[in-house]
Amino acid sequence: MQKKTKFAVLAALTVCVVGLCRFGGIQQLMAQLSLYEETLCQSAFDIILPASADVRTNIRSWLAGLTDTIASLAKRTLLPAGSDAIDVENEALADFNEYEPSQSELDAFAMENARAARSGTESAAGGDVSSDGEAEEAAADAGKNDTAAQGSDNDVIPAVATPANGIIYSQQSLYDYTFLLNNFYIVDSSTASDASLIDGETLLNRDLTIDLSGSDPKILIYHTHSQEAFADSRPGETADTVVGLGSTLADILQQKYHIQVYHDTGVYDMIDGVPDRNEAYSLAQTAVSKILEDNPSIKVVIDLHRDGVAEGTHLVTQINGKPTAKIMFFNGLCRSADNSTSGYLQNPYLTDNLAFSLQMQIKAAEKYPDFTRRIYLRDYRYNLHMCPRSLLVECGAQTNTVEEVQNAMEPLADLLYCILSGQ
Repeated sequence: MQKKTKFAVLAALTVCVVGLCRFGGIQQLMAQLSLYEETLCQSAFDIILPASADVRTNIRSWLAGLTDTIASLAKRTLLPAGSDAIDVENEALADFNEYEPSQSELDAFAMENARAARSGTESAAGGDVSSDGEAEEAAADAGKNDTAAQGSDNDVIPAVATPANGIIYSQQSLYDYTFLLNNFYIVDSSTASDASLIDGETLLNRDLTIDLSGSDPKILIYHTHSQEAFADSRPGETADTVVGLGSTLADILQQKYHIQVYHDTGVYDMIDGVPDRNEAYSLAQTAVSKILEDNPSIKVVIDLHRDGVAEGTHLVTQINGKPTAKIMFFNGLCRSADNSTSGYLQNPYLTDNLAFSLQMQIKAAEKYPDFTRRIYLRDYRYNLHMCPRSLLVECGAQTNTVEEVQNAMEPLADLLYCILSGQ
């Protein structure tokens, strides 16, 4: 009996510490403790409940959400109601920053990106590395095709040639779940993913093209967290926030690609002039639903954010000779770490959402290697259920300059055009 009590107490303490670490933002320690949490809980089950499989399953499901509950209670108890450290989606707790990687993770990403850039271009059939001469020949052929297309239709936008170090993955690789997960995704500890969700064949063959012509809006850009700013943002200057990024993205899409855009500049993370994220996702959902109802021509919805990272982290790359903030696509999977959907608001367009972000990610590897971070998968819905072609985009972080994040809008607009036009 004494042994059982010790294991139960030790497992409970570990769960509590993980929850408090999540509350305090101690990401690296939380990640390490989470590994021990699973082992300790399993050992406790084996000793205390050796034969009751049903009870074990129920307790495991309960424990999966316990750390989030502890963090939620700590935040609600210790922080004032108007604090911007609380971010709630339809009464469910969400972290202040959607993703805060550890320094070791960032170093690993940087090394992987460097290796990918050196590896050159794989052929779609066999994964062979193309020579610079082959890339130049392909670019020349693309130029010929563009010229012919322009001659027949002035509204066609020339495709940007794939750079010599662009990465084109083989179909065999992209249809492999393990390869996709290891190369394109990060799965948060709060959720679970499996091959039924991340099915490369299904996601990559999803037709996301739309009719981009006409004077009615086709794309909606909005900002659940409109107050997110950057390292050198001027206080009170909307142009220096994510709202300013949305304006730039809308301008590029309209002026260069002739796609009509509805840019919603509504503020959903302030109440009576005070930053308050408690109801941001709920308020944004109400507004966006009304916009979509009034504008049935809109087929694409983009929630544009910036991430929050450690102060020593700088998410920047070089594109066309300009310092450019890296972006990250973010998907909510509406399920817990044990793959349970119980208690989660569901998304009928989850497969479409996942297809959109993955196709954007692969096109970015081809045209702008090192521009995107891995797609982040987490448990909540994040208002991605209102439109099949929905994206939550994190552009840079609080450590990036306004210039760096503004420079990211040009390649982001190009990627959107490529996927939506089928180029």
